[in-house]
Amino acid sequence: MNVAGVYKRREPEKSTLYKIVFNYYESYEEIYPERYEKEYGYFRTEVKESIKKYLDCGILEHGMARIYCKEYGNDYFVAFSCKTRVFSHPAARSGH
Repeated sequence: MNVAGVYKRREPEKSTLYKIVFNYYESYEEIYPERYEKEYGYFRTEVKESIKKYLDCGILEHGMARIYCKEYGNDYFVAFSCKTRVFSHPAARSGH
């Protein structure tokens, strides 16, 4: 089998950005009204939805498909993607 063709999950939860958002988003949302609302306006629902999609995107626990290869007898899981580009790394948007 061609090793280059083997699927490898991208593991978004290991990225620095993911870890920062996962660990600090709730605190940020709590302090936003007092610290930032006067200057930047209310915390929009679209932002909250985008953050939730970002944190769920590519995580096996939030949805996946099991893929089976009859030719080689292997199977693996592919995490569902949120299909959004609202909140992602520039390299992910360009396909690199």
